[in-house]
Amino acid sequence: MGEEQQEPAWLVRLRRQPPQPEAEQPPVVEGRPAPADQAGTAEDQQGPAWLADLREQQQQEPPRAAEDLRIPLGQADMVEGLREQMIQTQGTLEYEEKPPLTRIFSSLKPAQRLILTILLFLDVALCGCMALVMAGRVMLPF
Repeated sequence: MGEEQQEPAWLVRLRRQPPQPEAEQPPVVEGRPAPADQAGTAEDQQGPAWLADLREQQQQEPPRAAEDLRIPLGQADMVEGLREQMIQTQGTLEYEEKPPLTRIFSSLKPAQRLILTILLFLDVALCGCMALVMAGRVMLPF
C-alpha cells in the first residue's frame, strides 16, 4: 500500500476487535479512564444536577426498537414528494455564464480604464513602500 492509502492505527485496532454490545461495555477513549459504573461516586456528586437527572432518565427509559426510529408514513410521503420535485427541476435549471473579467474592463470607456489603472498603480506603489519601511530597508526622513 502507498502512504496515502494506509489506515490509522486506531481504525485497524477497531476493526480487529470483536463486536460487543454497547450496554455491557462503556466507551473507551484513549488517554482517559473508563467511567465508573457505580452511582454516587465523587464525579457524579461534582457534576451539575441537570446532568444527573439526564443520566437517571436515560437509565429508566427502555431501549428503542428499530421500528421506532423509522420515518412516519406521512413524513415519508412528503420527503418523497420533495425528492420528485428536485428531480423535475434539475432539468429546467440552467447555469448562467458570467462574463470573464476582461469583458468587464473592455466595456469601460477609456477614461474609466485610465482612472482604474492609476488607482491600481498607486495601490501597488503604496503597499510596496509600506513593506520596505516595515522591513527596515528604507528609513523615513522624519
